[in-house]
Amino acid sequence: MHKATLTLALFYIAVTTVLIIGCGGGKQIEGGTELKVPEWFTNIPEDPNYLYAATTETSKDLQMAITNAQTAGRNEIARQLEVKVNSLFKRFREEVGIGEDAEFLSQVTDVSKQVTSQALMGSQTKKQEVVKEGVIYRAYV
Repeated sequence: MHKATLTLALFYIAVTTVLIIGCGGGKQIEGGTELKVPEWFTNIPEDPNYLYAATTETSKDLQMAITNAQTAGRNEIARQLEVKVNSLFKRFREEVGIGEDAEFLSQVTDVSKQVTSQALMGSQTKKQEVVKEGVIYRAYV
């Protein structure tokens, strides 16, 4: 009887520990993997004299992940300055056949494109962090 009580107590301690650990730290993503996002990445600074962007990219190559994240950040800053949006909505409807055997076909396409062209002189990375996720690198910039 004493062994059963000890086993039950250990079980409750283990469950409590798992619950406490599960409530802290990073964010959960699909598949139960914990994603540790830097605090500065989710709380982007605001300053009337500067533009900020936080981006992340992945690659099997460390430098490629960093370069892609930096490029995405510059693109985001350029979009903050000016962006031209082109949009196309296309609808195709067709009825084939006669009477009760007729079939009605419908297809809708909605496409949007954003174009920006800005010179960003003096832009630089303020903060950067790289983490390994299995066989790939994730760069936060």
